[in-house]
Order: sequence, then structure tokens, then C-alpha cells
Amino acid sequence: MEEVIAVLDDGPPSPEAFRALSDAVARIDFRLEIGMRELARRAPEIAAILAETDAARQDVMAALFSARFGLAGTEAPALARMDYALFLGTILLDPTIRAADQTELQQRFEAMIQAHLREPGEDPSG
Repeated sequence: MEEVIAVLDDGPPSPEAFRALSDAVARIDFRLEIGMRELARRAPEIAAILAETDAARQDVMAALFSARFGLAGTEAPALARMDYALFLGTILLDPTIRAADQTELQQRFEAMIQAHLREPGEDPSG
């Protein structure tokens, strides 16, 4: 977790910071994530905490997307939700996924985002 926080504290998000964040997230023990969600299905107090955690994670990602691509309104939160859905969906579909495979999926998603969005000040010709 400290790795993730360090990436976010280093300043404005760059492509390298996004990649470092993705790599750090891919090294999370997904069994813990799945276990928390299973526990939340049975315990409303855990479900409430998990909902807050999910919202906070998405808020951080929305802020990063907004800062990086200059997104306004609901665009950054929508992109953050899709990114988070990729993370959760992948580990739910394949709880034993290797970190390298999770990172590859995340990098493909990142490439798609970059293909459709430009960073402020980026030259549209390339």
C-alpha cells in the first residue's frame, strides 16, 4: 500500500506514474480483496466500510484522470469506474491471475485511454 501512496504523492500524474500505480495494484494479494467482498455480503457493517473504500478508490482515480487528461464533469468519474470495474472484474473472473497478466490488461486499457484522450498540452499530431 505504501507503494501506491508514494506514486500518488510524487506530483502530477504522468504515464509513468499511472504505470507504477498499476504495477503496485497488480501486486496486491487478490485473495484479500475477494475475501473482503465475501465478508461484506454477510456483514452490513463491513459492506458499509467496503462501499466507502470503493468510493475512495474511485475518487482517487477520477482525480488522477482529471488531472492527467483535463476531464471535466462526469467524464473522469466514469472513466475511474470503468478502470475500477476492470480491476474488480478481472480478479473475480480469475482469482489466481498472475500479476504480470493483470498488469498487461491494465496496460492495454491505459493504451486505449491514451489513444482516445490527450494530455493537456500534448501535440495532437502525435
